[in-house]
Amino acid sequence: KEAGRGDWRTAKIELYDAGKIADWTNKFLPAVIYVLECNDRYVAPGLQGWQRWKGYKAHSNIYFTNDKLKEYLDSLRENIEKKRIIQVVGLSGLGKTRLVLEAFKPSKNDLDIEQEILNSKVLYFDAGQGGKELVNFVCDMSNGNISGILVVDECEQKLNRRLIKEVTRPDSKLSLVTIDFD
Repeated sequence: KEAGRGDWRTAKIELYDAGKIADWTNKFLPAVIYVLECNDRYVAPGLQGWQRWKGYKAHSNIYFTNDKLKEYLDSLRENIEKKRIIQVVGLSGLGKTRLVLEAFKPSKNDLDIEQEILNSKVLYFDAGQGGKELVNFVCDMSNGNISGILVVDECEQKLNRRLIKEVTRPDSKLSLVTIDFD
C-alpha cells in the first residue's frame, strides 16, 4: 500500500531465503558451474560457460556466414532440444567448434528469449585436455536431475559412447553436442 500499488490487497508476495534460491539454482548446470567459478572451485577442470568459451583468441575474429552455414546453425539450434544428442564431425580445421559456438551465441535481439535460454544452458569442455572426470561429472548431474547442454570438443568415440550412455538415461535432463574429426 505504501509503495502505491493499486492491488495491494490482493498482491501475492513470495519470500525466497538463501536455501530456496540455492535449491533452484542447483537444478541448472551452467548456474552450478558459474557459482563454482566465482568461488575458484572447479568440478571438472576445463568445464566452462559460453562466455569463457567465446573468450579464446581463436574466436575473436568476426564470424562470416553463408546460406549453408546458416542452415547448419539453424539445424543445431532446432534439434538440440528435441534430440538431446548431436554429433558434429568433419575434417580438422573446417570450423566445427566455431560453428557450434556461434549456434549458441546470444541474440542481438533482446526479444529472442529462446536463443538466450539456449546460451544460458551451454557448458563447453575440450576433451583433448583429458576427460576422465567428465563422465563422472555427467553421471552426477544426471543423478541430480540437473539440466543443461554439454558441448564436448575433441570427443573421441569411446568417450562419446560413455557420455551418450549417461545423457540418454530416462532421468537425465542433459543434452549433448560432441565435436570430433572421426
